[in-house]
Amino acid sequence: MARKFAGPALAGSLAAVALGLPASTAAASVPQCATSQLKVSLGQFDGGVGHGGYPIIFKNMGGACSMYGYPGVDGLTASGKTVVHASRRLYGYLGGTHKITTVTIATDRTASAFFEGLNSDLSSTPCPKFSQLAVTPPNDRRSVRIRATPLCHPEIHPVVPGSSGSLGL
Repeated sequence: MARKFAGPALAGSLAAVALGLPASTAAASVPQCATSQLKVSLGQFDGGVGHGGYPIIFKNMGGACSMYGYPGVDGLTASGKTVVHASRRLYGYLGGTHKITTVTIATDRTASAFFEGLNSDLSSTPCPKFSQLAVTPPNDRRSVRIRATPLCHPEIHPVVPGSSGSLGL
């Protein structure tokens, strides 16, 4: 699955367009997003050649806010025990971006980060079994739990504008 790199200017422009502000002032004029103002959900599962994953979508239910970097993502058992932490990577087989940028999200708009991993483990180590994810938006400490399909060697990619979890690949 080859995706073409659109360039870092596109990310800043998309963020500014969401608010109707010049790219240079869009991120500086809004506060960081708080977990309490975000609706966190999973997008559609995607897969290919032993990989699987889905975008984690952050819908802004409050006033305009910004995000930068990686969300925290932990795999949890049904009882809430953490069994795996997703590794942070710019991009992987199915999603991500080439550069971390500040994403400004207007009210009722979305940003996302792609969560992916392997469908099975090729080593002798069994994959962790989890049924939920604890997702912590960048720059916040409160997590949201959502149901999830377990993956081996999970990775999380940086937040990007929109709901696909990918930009510029």
